[in-house]
Formats: sequence, C-alpha cells, structure tokens
Amino acid sequence: MASEKFRQQLKKEAETWEAEGLIDSSVFQQLAQRYQFQTLETDSQSRFVVILFAVGGILLGLGVITLVAANWQGWSKGLRVVLLLTLLIAVNSVGYWGWQSPQPKWQRLGKGLLLLGALILGADLGLMSQMFHQSGAVYELYLVWGIGVLAMAYGLQFTWLAVFAIALIGVGYWWGLPSIFDPVASGNVSLLMRYMPLWAIALYIPLAELCQSRWVLIWGVVAVVSALEVTVIQELSLIDSSLLVGGMLTSAIALPPLLLWAYYPLRRDIRLQFHSVTSRLSVLFLGGICYVFSFHYIWDDATVNSNEELIIQHPAAFVQLLIFASLTLYYWWRLGNQRNRSWHLTFNSTLLAATTLLTGFVAGGAIASFPFLNTVWLPTVIYNLILFSLAIALIKQGLNQGIRINFWAGLLFLSLQIFSRILEYQTDLLLKSIIFFLCGLAIVIAGLWFERYLQQE
Repeated sequence: MASEKFRQQLKKEAETWEAEGLIDSSVFQQLAQRYQFQTLETDSQSRFVVILFAVGGILLGLGVITLVAANWQGWSKGLRVVLLLTLLIAVNSVGYWGWQSPQPKWQRLGKGLLLLGALILGADLGLMSQMFHQSGAVYELYLVWGIGVLAMAYGLQFTWLAVFAIALIGVGYWWGLPSIFDPVASGNVSLLMRYMPLWAIALYIPLAELCQSRWVLIWGVVAVVSALEVTVIQELSLIDSSLLVGGMLTSAIALPPLLLWAYYPLRRDIRLQFHSVTSRLSVLFLGGICYVFSFHYIWDDATVNSNEELIIQHPAAFVQLLIFASLTLYYWWRLGNQRNRSWHLTFNSTLLAATTLLTGFVAGGAIASFPFLNTVWLPTVIYNLILFSLAIALIKQGLNQGIRINFWAGLLFLSLQIFSRILEYQTDLLLKSIIFFLCGLAIVIAGLWFERYLQQE
C-alpha cells in the first residue's frame, strides 16, 4: 500500500489531469479505486482522533502519577503491589491488542504501548525491591529487567523489544564488569556474568531468527563478541604461562570472524540475508583487529614470562573458547557440504580462513615469544600488510560487483591506515599536511567516481 502522502499528492494531480482533459473520468475512477482516494479523509480524521487520544492519555497518566505520588507513602504495600501490577498488565494488554490489530494506526499505537510496558516493568522491579528492602547492585536490576524484556520479545517476536532487551542486559553487564572475577561473587548473577558469551549466543541469535531482524542479529553479534573478548582479556591478566596466553589470544582473535563467516541460520528464508550480514561483520572484525595491532607500540612489551605451571584461576574463558571452537568447526563443516558434493570451500572462504588464522597466530606467537615473532617490527609489518591487502580486496570487490558498502569499507580501512602511520611516526608537519590533503582529495575523487560509476551501471 502506497503512503498516505503519496496518495494525497496523486489525488490532487489526478483531479488536475481530469480538469485539463488529460485523463477521462473512467481513468480517474480506476486510480481512485486502486489508491483508495475515498479513505483519505477518514484516515486523516482517524489520525487526528489517535493524536487526541494520545494527548489525553498522557494527561490522564500524569494525573494518575501525581495522585499516586501524593498518596504513595500512605498506602499499604499490598495496595501498591496491586497498582503496579495492574498498570503493567493493563498497558501490555492494550499494547498487545493494538499490535495484533490489522489497522496500521493501531499497530503503531500497540508497539508504543508494548515499549512503554517494558519501561514500566523496570519501574515496577525498582519500586518493589525498594518496598520489600531487597538490596543489591544496580547492574543486577538491569540484568533482571533485561531478562524480563527478553522473555517478552521471545513471546511476541517483536524486534524493538529484542533490541531493547539486548541493550538493557548490555548495560547491566558492562556496569557490573568489575565484579565478574570477584572472589566473593557467587550465585546465579555471577554465573550469568562469567558465562555471558554463551548466554548471549544461545538467547540472542535464535531470537534474531524468530524476529527475522538484521538489527537484532547485528546487536546480538556485537554483544556475543564483546563479551567473549572481555572474558578472555580478564582471564589473560591472571595467567603467567606464555604458551597458554598465546593460545587463548589466538583463539579469541580467530574464532569470531571464522564463526561469523560460516554462520548457518536454521531458517531457509533468511539464510542469504543473515549470511550477508554476518560475513560483513566478520570482515569488519578482522579489519578492526589488524588496525589495532598495526601500531608498533602494541608490541613493545607484549611478551609474557614463561611459566611451566598452567594454572587457570577462572575456567570460564577457557571453557567458552572450547565451546566456540567446537561450534566454529561444525559450521565450517556445514559450509563445505552445502553444494551436495565432496567437502570443499570456495576461494573466498579459504582466503578468509587463512588470513584469519594468520592474524591469530601472529598475535599469539608474539605473546608467547616464538622465534622471529618476539620482535616489534615483524608483527607490525605483518598486520599492516594484512590490513592493506584487506582494504584493496574490499575496494576491488566493490568495484567489480557494484557493492557500495564494500567499496567504502575498503576506502575507510586504507585511509585509517595511512593517517595512523603518518601520526604514529615522527615526520615533518608540512609533509603530514601535504599527505592529508592529497589523501582527502583522492578519497573525494574516488567516492564521486564510484557513485557515478554505479549510476551508469
């Protein structure tokens, strides 16, 4: 169905065409029937009524909130609980009814009320914990709130609620990050925090498939990868064995892009769509890692003192790396069997796997003081070469296949590498200004040429 603005403009133009004799009345009637000109006035009146209801509802809500706030302390706990639960159930019930309505205007209202219900859930949790004197950290409230909204998102398969739940759990996770490896921390919340990568991949990725939403998939991937890297970094800071540190660092670098590249959704109708998202995230993660490790000062004091005793104080990171490695091997096995013949990989998959493994092995080998890698210059040169090759490959693919995002991503990586190397090393200020000017001019010219090239295709 065309938008209401387009229908209004078309009706006005059609009336002008009919008056000027460009079309006859039969053509006008066909346009009116096809684009439902007769409902335009009714839709405008309905939208006005919805706006009035919204304004009136907001005022009524403010009045109720003011009344409750004025008498809150004088009411019993039972009455407060009843009011909080009634408000939560009423808002979500009306929101669900509107969300299921075939009318677009009521669907929009229902979505807004469902989001309001998710906010009310957090307010209810905070007020009830205050009433019943349940003390605890703030991040625990966000985690419980996020889990509740996540349950709502699973029940409704609603994208907005899913993204909101991921954001809430993310806030709770990052807020409570210092307490992950606290020796006195215990209980379900501590278990959730330490094994957040597994919980995230088990809850967020299936939810993205249920909602058929790329945004839920993107934010779910960001949550999984960031939690995994944080967990590994926390564990590496407590390990003295150079061999174990190197192995875990290699796994933490190589596993996310490999897993994302070979990700295989269960639903057939979203496989191509989701694979295009995860493959780009895989390349983006690989480029980001190479960019970070391309600075020479990263490797100045990167080695770890060798220790024969392999002591793991908190096995969460090690266990999760093993699980992610097993999942990655399974997905790559599926990737090689997709064409119903002997197992094999495409050239792009093979090239990405080799580049990713090299990226991980160089970092792990440098940390573990492997021969030829315990220098500052060699890892720096390798990562700069990988980043440069990745940028050129993305630019070439963008030009050959007309993919705008690949072209601009490759241009971004190349520009960041040039700017960073100029700023990192001591060079004359005039030379820096000349290089910046030439690079900026080249980027503008290349971008304009590429956009013109796409329009001519």
